[in-house]
Amino acid sequence: EIRNPLTALKGAVDLLSHEPLPESVQVYLEVIQQEVVRLAEIAEEFLEFAKPFHIQPQQVALKPLVERSLRAFAPVLKQMPIQLRLEVPERLTVYADPGRLEQALRNLLQNAFQAMPNGGTITVRAGTTEREVHIYIQDTGLGVPTEIRERIFNPFFTTRTRGTGLGLSIVQKIAEGHGGRVLLESPQEGGSTFTLCLPKLIISSEEA
Repeated sequence: EIRNPLTALKGAVDLLSHEPLPESVQVYLEVIQQEVVRLAEIAEEFLEFAKPFHIQPQQVALKPLVERSLRAFAPVLKQMPIQLRLEVPERLTVYADPGRLEQALRNLLQNAFQAMPNGGTITVRAGTTEREVHIYIQDTGLGVPTEIRERIFNPFFTTRTRGTGLGLSIVQKIAEGHGGRVLLESPQEGGSTFTLCLPKLIISSEEA
């Protein structure tokens, strides 16, 4: 119901953008384009939260998937003084739905960028335990206040003036859909680390 008129609006605006318009009109056209994109993203986020997930896991090389997730933020990196550190072993694999995992990583990275409006460092690292693969997204922002940590994954909860408050809820939903979990650490000295914990594919001796 919402996406259909948005698609029509986007098509009309895209056609107008190819017309020889006065510069004063072009400015307003760019505003419309940006806001249509933002509305489409909000509508998509609501749909993602509401509809059931169909997880189709497979063995995935983790580092290329993380690199692909980071490339989506290239335009942001050109505008903000943020350093990226990637510490993911070359041969590390995870048993997960690649599309859903990338979505979760993008949401966590978006959260990290928003936590550092004045710049900082984002570190993405990964490791394993006996039964899990852990993916860490660490930022050097102000951290998450103690009084809201229990609500940070609640649907529609947000401390920002823009956004739906569904990003972290969707991450949790994706993690739980894989039989995993997502954790938050935010020490008093600042910064936050979100850890996505996904179960390993356990092969029994009969299958090996």
